[in-house]
Parts: sequence; C-alpha cells; structure tokens
Amino acid sequence: MPTLTLPSTIESEVEKHSLLRHPFYLAWSAGKLTREQLAGYAKEYYFLAKNVPAVMEAIKENLPKNASDATRVTFAKHAEEEREHIELWERFATSLGVSEKELEAYEPTGTVKEAVASIVEAASEGFEEGIAAMYAFECDLPAISESKIDGLIKFYGLRSEDAHAYFEEHLREEQHLCFWRDLLRKVPSGKISAAVNAARATVSAQNRVLDGVCEKYCPGMAR
Repeated sequence: MPTLTLPSTIESEVEKHSLLRHPFYLAWSAGKLTREQLAGYAKEYYFLAKNVPAVMEAIKENLPKNASDATRVTFAKHAEEEREHIELWERFATSLGVSEKELEAYEPTGTVKEAVASIVEAASEGFEEGIAAMYAFECDLPAISESKIDGLIKFYGLRSEDAHAYFEEHLREEQHLCFWRDLLRKVPSGKISAAVNAARATVSAQNRVLDGVCEKYCPGMAR
C-alpha cells in the first residue's frame, strides 16, 4: 500500500468529518431550513469569513526567509482574494434580506467565536501548521459550494448572482489547493505530525461553527 502524502492525509481527515455530513448542511441539502435559519447562518458565518484574512496573515508572519519570490507573490495574491471574499459573503447575506449594517452589528455566538479563534490559533503555531490549516479549510469547499448552490436553487428559489457569487468563487478553488499541496509536499518529516494536528483542529472548528449556528437558530438540530 502506498504511503499517504501529507495532502492526502489531510484530505482523509477532512473526509472523516466532512461538513457535508453536519446536520445543518444535511438540512440545507434536503430543503428543510427556513429562510430565517439561512439568514441566521449568514450572520454567524460572517464572523469566520471576516477572519480568514487573519489566518492568512498568521501564515505570512511565518513564511520561511528562504521562500521564493514566486511563492511570496502567489501567497499575496491568494491573501488578497480572501479579503475580497468578505464582500462576496455580504452579497449572499443581502440575498437573504440581511443588510451589511446588520451583519456588522451582529454578535456571533460564543461557540462560533471560540471556533474561529481556534482556527487562527492553529494557523499561528508555525508555517507548516498554517498551510495545513488552510488546506483543511479549503479542500472540501468545491463540493460544499456545489451542494449549497444546488440547494439554494432547488429548495429556496435563490437564483441571483448575489446569492451564488461566494459559492461560485469557491467552485474554482483548485488554484489555491494546488498552491497549498505544493507547499505541503515540502514539509519536513519532523513537522508532519504538527501539520496534521493543525488540520484536524481546523476541521473540528469548522464543524463547531455550524454547531453555533444550530445552537441559536436550529436548537433541535444537534449532532
């Protein structure tokens, strides 16, 4: 049996705890959420969307001094795209009747705050931990985004560009994923365990974000 690479090990960890099997996303895919619950999700998840740039900043702080110019340029490009995604999420929220002002004023649950903080913390442990955390965060996004778009159209009648822009963007995640895979394949053996632990922490935290949504908006939808 071939030895698993670090990217494939992380993918395996993500698959074990896939967000697509979380009760909230299962309900989304079955058309069992109300518009109010979707709007609540948009408000809670905004806290995570706003903090992804902080994860990228943590990785930037730990970029190896010998990182190539090409790596630095590509990283900066991806970091800028993560900042741009915040506006795409605001558009999604608007499609559900949530204004940008309401998003900014919204106080997320303690569960969501703690989960997001743990993702940033995992990425801050070191460069290898940071790139593993981002790979874990992003590698399932194309499948998740496809499922979300399908549900928005099929069950909720949300067909506008604003409703889909954030998810359409993440259908095209492969460029980011290739970048992370290339870096992960170069992780020294002594850092592999720490990188896998950061990935696990990230996947766990992503699930807890959805737990926080359920706590407030779907109290009967427990894992």
